[in-house]
Amino acid sequence: MAYSFAQLVTIWQEAAAGTKYASKAWAELMAAIAMAESSGNADAVNATDNGGRQSSFGLWQISTGTHTPPSPSWADPVVNAHLAIGKLNSQGLGAWGTYTSGAYRKFLSGVSAASLPQTAGTPTGTMQAETASLDLANPLSVAGSLTSAAKSLGDIVGFANTLLNDIEWLFVPSHWVRIIAFGFGAGAVAAGTWAMMQTGKGQRGDIVLAMGIGLVSFGGVLLFIAFHNLPTDVKDLGGLLKWVAAGVQGGAQDQAAAQAAG
Repeated sequence: MAYSFAQLVTIWQEAAAGTKYASKAWAELMAAIAMAESSGNADAVNATDNGGRQSSFGLWQISTGTHTPPSPSWADPVVNAHLAIGKLNSQGLGAWGTYTSGAYRKFLSGVSAASLPQTAGTPTGTMQAETASLDLANPLSVAGSLTSAAKSLGDIVGFANTLLNDIEWLFVPSHWVRIIAFGFGAGAVAAGTWAMMQTGKGQRGDIVLAMGIGLVSFGGVLLFIAFHNLPTDVKDLGGLLKWVAAGVQGGAQDQAAAQAAG
């Protein structure tokens, strides 16, 4: 059934009696939003709302964020108005796209815009809005809100675990060796590059070129170390040198064995 603007004003005032939304100004504003949302059709359903991720129902196009109806009696005008009040309390006027876009205004013929409520409420999609919009008379709404709250809590826990893992990484001594190797390596490469750029200036000659090549080579080795996992027993410079020496010695032995086999 489709309702006129005047009928929607009456429906809203009946549903909002005893609340701060019972005034004529609120009733006219919400009636205009209902006209923009559903053309006043109490049976209106948008099954592809929010990019197909949810369905919206009734005069004020109420949604639980899923395709599940917000109430078994959502098509009842007064029930839908009650659901809209819950949505208004938790999410504010900004929950309706026809309000934020201004599409509701064309239904306000003869109504002064200055007389209408101007509060847009809190942003939609926040954890506060989702948990505050509980319709305790509707188990589906409660379940949907609890699911949203659990997901938000899970995201927080996941972020905390990631942060703790990052902090834990810093307490491994070999990782500090890698950080220091990166710092000195980057500095050596930068200094070596600068030195090689000076070889054609003045009388510096081959010495500066050799120094530049040496610094770049040394920095490259340090950067190689910085970007590779080190054994956990490498805790300082001495341990690093032993590990490098062992690697060089092992490589030499492998080469000698290969030559002997060939």
